[in-house]
Amino acid sequence: MATPRVFVSSTCFDLSEVRDSLETFIRGYNFVPVLSDKGDVFYSPDLHSHDSCIKEVESCQLFVLIIGGRFGGEYYKDREKKGNLPKSITNKEYLVAKESNIPIFTFIKRNVMENHLMYKDNLKHNPQAESVYYSAIDKQEYSKLIFEFIDNVRLSSINNAIFSFDYAREIHENLAKQWAGMFYDFLIDRQRNNEISTTNKLIENLTIASVKTEELIKKIVTKELGEQQAEEVISNLDNEADAKKFFNVVFNYFEVPKTFVKKILNDFIEINSKIKQDILWHEYLVKSHFFKYNTEIYSGEYSDYQHELAIDAIRGNKVIVIKSEEIYEQAINACNEMESLFTSFIALSKEQRDKVLKSLVSASLS
Repeated sequence: MATPRVFVSSTCFDLSEVRDSLETFIRGYNFVPVLSDKGDVFYSPDLHSHDSCIKEVESCQLFVLIIGGRFGGEYYKDREKKGNLPKSITNKEYLVAKESNIPIFTFIKRNVMENHLMYKDNLKHNPQAESVYYSAIDKQEYSKLIFEFIDNVRLSSINNAIFSFDYAREIHENLAKQWAGMFYDFLIDRQRNNEISTTNKLIENLTIASVKTEELIKKIVTKELGEQQAEEVISNLDNEADAKKFFNVVFNYFEVPKTFVKKILNDFIEINSKIKQDILWHEYLVKSHFFKYNTEIYSGEYSDYQHELAIDAIRGNKVIVIKSEEIYEQAINACNEMESLFTSFIALSKEQRDKVLKSLVSASLS
């Protein structure tokens, strides 16, 4: 029977009791714990011991990261490169787990977390922040590197859940909840895949019927209006359908409350005669007071990443990122879909756009 392997990554000396406790906890799930200090790592004679640990990470299905007040051993390749900021072996193990897309569960000693918050606060107001004494950190010269490691985990775009703890039992409780959530997701996805399979068959049948209906209507319209005019009528109908879909995608993505939909559509009806054909989809959205440009969500004090554009809805944190140094796949896909659908909307005449907007207003009232 296939059994999940769980890599436990942390400094060993200061967290030995926590690691012992975790080994027992993981075995209680009938999972295989992998801890370097317990002889669970194969140290290949052809590899540096650090690389043997890193290679072991890649063979695991779950990764538990524990950050305490010690930096631990420096990764030997960083130590050999002059001028490089050193990374700990734990840090390097984390990066490999992240690159391998392994689910990561991060636990930080509560006093270290509190010191980290103090460090971030000092960075804003005190130019000598790095010279402040941090009581939770074993060697003060490593305090900045530990806090930057925490930021590296916290600011990851995905897989960045963090829990603070004082006692090992708190880690057990949180892991039990998280693993139960993973199992629940697995069961729901399994159920959803069955539903999708059924839906796909239905869509396939509907698509065949739709194509036949479309061909029939095209023949009737062509006979009545002539081929050129019929093509124009059908093209306008397609554009109107995509135009309606554009607003549906916008409202769904930004989780617009139903009570706001009519107000937003009326904003667009009001400015409909003033918009130009070369307007971009995001320029159009911010014509409504409900949307605004917000370039500070992913840039500023908590991140070095800069983005060309972000749009925020007044409701909360949903953004569209057009260009970024990190990949936000969901946002990029939504952006591309809105851009494509908006092309159909803007291709319509003013009268046709009015018709689309007013029909959506009527639908929102029903």
